[in-house]
Amino acid sequence: MKKIGKAFDKLESALKYACIFLTAGYTVLTFVQVIMRYALSSPLWWSEQVARYMFIWTIMLFAPVILRSGNNLGFDLFLKKMPYRVQEIFGIVAMSLICAFGALYCDYSVQFLIKTIHKTIPGLKIPYWTVYSSEVVGAFLIFLFALEIVINDIIRMRAEKKGE
Repeated sequence: MKKIGKAFDKLESALKYACIFLTAGYTVLTFVQVIMRYALSSPLWWSEQVARYMFIWTIMLFAPVILRSGNNLGFDLFLKKMPYRVQEIFGIVAMSLICAFGALYCDYSVQFLIKTIHKTIPGLKIPYWTVYSSEVVGAFLIFLFALEIVINDIIRMRAEKKGE
């Protein structure tokens, strides 16, 4: 399991760098578009769509990173008042539901991707799959990272139970 964890650490690091690159890309592109439009009166017709699609890829790649790091938003005021063991069980149940959501989202995203595989984005004339595949990738990574968290939590709970 440690080798898988190290591989996921490397994947998470690669995702972070990809998100940094994409964020820098759409930020610079938007800045250039503002300069071109307002200073030079010659807007780039394609920049808004490209920046939007880069933003979508950033969101879909960073959501699994946020999930894995545990920095996602949660309302746990009631849960924190429960016994520690109950908190752990609720955590595993919640992460299992997120895992199931990732699997279902991935499945539906693949189905949608298949329906739009031969269509192109108006204006840019690039295939829709260049954008919609971000949902498949993001959903699959959410599934993988949530599954890893569930497995690690169960292993940790068993180890703690043996140590009691």
